[in-house]
Formats: sequence, C-alpha cells, structure tokens
Amino acid sequence: LNAPLLRAMTASEVKQLVGWAADEGWNPGLDDASTFYAIDPDGFIAVELDGEMVGGGAIVRHDSDFGFMGLFIIHPDHRGMGLGRTLWYARRERLSSRLASSGTIGLDGVEAMCGFYVRGGFRAATRHIRFQLARLAPASDATFQPVPVGLVPWKQLAEFDRTCFPSPRDAYLSEWIAQPSSCSFASIEDGTLRGYAISRRCRVGWKI
Repeated sequence: LNAPLLRAMTASEVKQLVGWAADEGWNPGLDDASTFYAIDPDGFIAVELDGEMVGGGAIVRHDSDFGFMGLFIIHPDHRGMGLGRTLWYARRERLSSRLASSGTIGLDGVEAMCGFYVRGGFRAATRHIRFQLARLAPASDATFQPVPVGLVPWKQLAEFDRTCFPSPRDAYLSEWIAQPSSCSFASIEDGTLRGYAISRRCRVGWKI
C-alpha cells in the first residue's frame, strides 16, 4: 500500500460519508450532507488509500472564532491501521489554521473516545443523550401558539441564535432552517422570540 493521502472531499463523497454514518447507527438527517457542504465546501477532509476514500471527517468553519469537528469515520475495512489517528490530528490542525489564534474548536464524541480527545487537547463541555420516541406522545398542554421560523424576522432569529452559540453562524442558520425535509417552529411572546426548533427527516424517523 502507498502512504495515505489527505485531501478535500467532493460533494458526492460527503454524501457517501453520511451513508457510512447511517451504517454506524448515527441516523443522520436526509439533508445533512448538502446543508453542511453548502456553508463550507472546504470543511471536509478525506483520507485516501490507493485511489480510494477510506475515511473522512468534517471541519466546518462557522467564522474566524469557531469551528466544529464531526462526522469522523474510517471505513470498517480499514480500521486498526492508524488511519483514524492520522486523519483526526490532520483535521484538528487544518481547522485550527482556518481560525483566529483565539478561536475555539468544538466536537461531538462518543464516550469511549473521550480519553483520546482529552489527549488531543479537548475538555468536556457538556453531555447529551439521544432519546427515541417510538410512538405518539400525549398532547402537550402548552398554551403558546408556535409559528413557522420563516415568519420570524431574520435579524431577530440571528440575534437570538447568537445567545446560544459561541459565534455568529448566519450561513449555517439560513441553510439549516430551509432544509426541504424539515419543519420549523418558533415561540414568540409579546413580540419576543423565546425559542425555536427544527425537526428534520432522518434515515429513520425525525430528529428535533
């Protein structure tokens, strides 16, 4: 085998990588690949062996202050060869070079890999768990009337989103709320935006 080649991914390869994520049980959204590729075509790195992509990962840059690493997969046929470590550190360095010196990098990680990420310079910031609803839940007794996110003035939505995120992410936000296989709702009280949610179609069911 020749030495592994690290290179940018094409749009079709990003879709392929999302397919691998589905095989891993990650249940990605139907429009995840096109959404992220649209905001940062340079944000995906492949590792190639003998002309074949055998792994990849995202290094999406939201702005100069924040980027996010995710979708990190080595195909099962090529694991145990050190390719994951090579790709992971290359992605970290590539994304860091695209940010300001004071920029922050975030990532999602399975618990089994937390030790590896700590050794790579990261620290745990929060813990989240995915729950799955297999049947219809009882109706909510909420009194507010949700409105489609598209009816919220853009400036108001972007300013609210900024309070929940490390940096402005206008490009991402505009793509995220416009996914074709999605529904979006916002809660507005006395003209003030209190929250919003996107429910997107996935390989299995929907994610909120």
